[in-house]
Amino acid sequence: MGNGYVVAASVGHFRDLPQKEMGVAPPRFIPKYVITNKRVVSNLQQKAKNAEMVYLATDPDREGEAIAYHLREALRLKNYRRIAFHEITEKAVKASLAEAGDIDMGLVAAQEGRRVMDRLVGYRVSGPLSDRLQQRASAGRVQTPALRLVADRENEIRAFVPTDYFEVVATFDAETGRWEAKWDSKPYLKAGQDYFQDEAFANSVATLREFTVQDISTKPVTRKPPPPFISSTLIQAASSQLKIKPKKAMQ
Repeated sequence: MGNGYVVAASVGHFRDLPQKEMGVAPPRFIPKYVITNKRVVSNLQQKAKNAEMVYLATDPDREGEAIAYHLREALRLKNYRRIAFHEITEKAVKASLAEAGDIDMGLVAAQEGRRVMDRLVGYRVSGPLSDRLQQRASAGRVQTPALRLVADRENEIRAFVPTDYFEVVATFDAETGRWEAKWDSKPYLKAGQDYFQDEAFANSVATLREFTVQDISTKPVTRKPPPPFISSTLIQAASSQLKIKPKKAMQ
C-alpha cells in the first residue's frame, strides 16, 4: 500500500447490547448499545484523530458491515470510506481502495434485526427453559422455533391413534410380465371415513377372479437423473443402500 498508512484492528465486535438488561424495548425496538472493549476504542480514536481518511475494511458480510457502522458511530468519523475484499493480496487490497464506497445500511439493519431477535428470544425464553430443565440452558432465534417444530411433531406422534383398514390388490400374469392393480375403495367409504374398514366386504372383493378392462390410457413420463453426489448425499446413499458407515464411505 505504500507509506502513510496505519493498519489497526477493532478485534471483532466492540459495541453491543448491554449484558445485564434487555437493551431494546417496544414500541420502536431501538437498540441501546454500549462499548464492550473500551481499550480498543480508545486506541482507535487516537489513531483516527490524526488520519486524513479512515478506510473501514471489515469482513464483507452482514457482521462486518455492522462493525464498520459501529466504528463510524463510536469514532465519530467524518472522513471515511468502506472497502471490502475477499483475499488479503496486494491486488485485492488495491482494487478495494480504488472502488471504496459507503456502508450498506441494509446489511447493517439486517444484522441489527438478527441481534435484537437474539436478545428478545434469548432473554425471554432462556430463563423459563433453565427453570424447567433444572440446569443452565440458552435459547435463541434459531433453536427456539426449531425446538417448537420438533415438539409439535412429537405431540402429533403421541396423539396418533392407529386405525385398522383393508385394501385389496389383484395380481395379473400377462405375456409382458406380472403386474398389480389396487382396488379403489373410495366410492364405498361411508360419510366421514378416510379408510375402508369393512373386513367382510374387502374379503368378498378379494375372492373375485374375473375382471373387465373399462379404460386404457397412456401418457409419456419424464424422469430426471438424480443430481451428482455431494458429501452428505453420498454418505446417505452408502448407508441406506450399502449399509456402509459414514467413516468408511468417506475413506
